[in-house]
Amino acid sequence: MKPLLFILILCIPLLIFSQEIVSEKTISINANFNGRHCRGDRGICAIDAKNNQEANATIEYSETNNTITISIIRTKINESETLQILGNPIGEENNFQFIMDDDYIFQPSLLNLLKINSAELKILKGSYPIEITNDTFILKINLE
Repeated sequence: MKPLLFILILCIPLLIFSQEIVSEKTISINANFNGRHCRGDRGICAIDAKNNQEANATIEYSETNNTITISIIRTKINESETLQILGNPIGEENNFQFIMDDDYIFQPSLLNLLKINSAELKILKGSYPIEITNDTFILKINLE
């Protein structure tokens, strides 16, 4: 009995220190893709935290990779929103780019929900690859 207890006591620090700290947070959001200031350009107009029933997407922040992943639920957006996100109708081409016509600055309340300790976080103007699945459009954005 004593050797078994001794082995268990020796394993406790191993178990405690071997756990990886996961620094990712996902929340449900409602995203609008009418461009900066909602003037009909391409890009993100607004992102608001919503419950799962009202949300059209999720956003995940990975501190480890310093990335934001936005997963847009295809059944929760209409055809015109799909065109604003992809730029073209879905067809044979699979190399879609999400265009940000202007920088997007996250609201402080959203940063708090994502547990991001930064005074300001933005998605820079540019183009970002879109991964298309049966259910979602996935935007993976590296932050700087």
